Amino acid sequence: MTEKLKNILCIYPYKKELSSAGFMPPIGLESIARTASEFSEKIKIVDMRFENGNLSRFMNPLPDAVLISVNWYYEKKKVKELIRSIPPGILTIVGGREATETTETLLQECPNIDIIVRGEGEKTIREILQNTPLHEIKGISYNCDGKVIHNPMRGMDDLSHFYKIGRNLRDYKYQFKISGINFGYTVDGVFSSRGCPYNCKFCTFNFTPDGEKIKWRGREPEDVVEEIKEIDADFIIFLDENFTHDVKRVERICDLIIEQKIKKVFVSNARIEIYRHPEVLAKMEKAGFRFLTLGIESSQDHVLKQMRKGFTTDDLRKGFAVLRKFNIFSHAYFIIGSPNETKEEMLNIAGFAREVGIGSIGVSNLRCAPTSPMYAEIKGLRGYHIDKKERVYSDKYSVSDIKEIRKTIYGKFYTASTLWKIFAFFVSNGLLTPKLLFNVARTSINPFVLGRQNKKKNDVKKARKILKQQSKINK
Repeated sequence: MTEKLKNILCIYPYKKELSSAGFMPPIGLESIARTASEFSEKIKIVDMRFENGNLSRFMNPLPDAVLISVNWYYEKKKVKELIRSIPPGILTIVGGREATETTETLLQECPNIDIIVRGEGEKTIREILQNTPLHEIKGISYNCDGKVIHNPMRGMDDLSHFYKIGRNLRDYKYQFKISGINFGYTVDGVFSSRGCPYNCKFCTFNFTPDGEKIKWRGREPEDVVEEIKEIDADFIIFLDENFTHDVKRVERICDLIIEQKIKKVFVSNARIEIYRHPEVLAKMEKAGFRFLTLGIESSQDHVLKQMRKGFTTDDLRKGFAVLRKFNIFSHAYFIIGSPNETKEEMLNIAGFAREVGIGSIGVSNLRCAPTSPMYAEIKGLRGYHIDKKERVYSDKYSVSDIKEIRKTIYGKFYTASTLWKIFAFFVSNGLLTPKLLFNVARTSINPFVLGRQNKKKNDVKKARKILKQQSKINK
């Protein structure tokens, strides 16, 4: 039997995320921590969103191993600084989606990393902590004699035995929070499936860095609902990349929730094709699903075709006509800045979204990671470029131009009538808490107050500068 370690530290390294939309627990890291806890007398999860960059207090005594989850492209510099700050002699293991996509770079720029786990990590971390020889462990990369070694990828788990989430290891309270507004509800997440069967061209979630298609795999409905029953949060968000792919499975999950009288507010994503199954939408509504997020991406057919979305604007019109019949709020994601997309077509998003009855929208700049199928295409297009943050821009539309277009889209969409509809939905569903009202008011008032304070400070500075100049003249 492998001798247990004394202490393992698990770190979620991002900080800025919490101020805008950082309401989700690091479920992936908690899953790894739950597995790792079998091999250590003590294990702790540190969420840097709550720690103001202060990691040193968790380094006394020094842990035997540090596990770091690197999932996103943002804050790369600070994340690397954090990794390099881990004292020598500590087994340093890094995993997560971003680590999987940038393995070579991370190992070169952070030489203190001992192992990078590529892809799904529960089985891999078990083998590492069991002291299995590195060359025998699938799905890892590491430095050896000055060379980076990439072992073959591990096969994908069929999820028949899903790993438990280490919710008991949490020291933080997670609340539903968007754009700095705290909704006053506790929140948790569930993975009921992994992978996605679709092939959207800009997406990096479909393939491993080795080019293997990441297949969709779903957990048994009974297993999913048993996990839900253990969660005490008000809101439960399904973190699947494609929750509604298997509609029969979704229907069974809803039936179990209804039968067992589980009272929660559920949030999930969906493809627009779910409209073809109104009976499933009815079950979802009855089970407590109140929010659906959908990747719509564009209001232009030529852009949808270019992205390989697999649907048209006519499908979207039909789909939202059905969705509007249910007491389920729809939030749609759009992407702007695609090749040959004009400013007018980007701005059309606001009118299109209001026309089809979308509840709220999120708009982002097209991003292309090196592992994206679209990356080589963008690189080969004359007049198009990809910046260090993987944002696509062109000679015609700079990154700042696209930011301004996005602001205009938001301004055109979020009119008084749209905001009133959002407010009415929350009221009719009993979701408008006193805390939410207070936080909305505070969030709205603070910029005004701070703006006035800053104006006063600037006026004082200007006055001092004038007096100083006048003093020099008088001398």
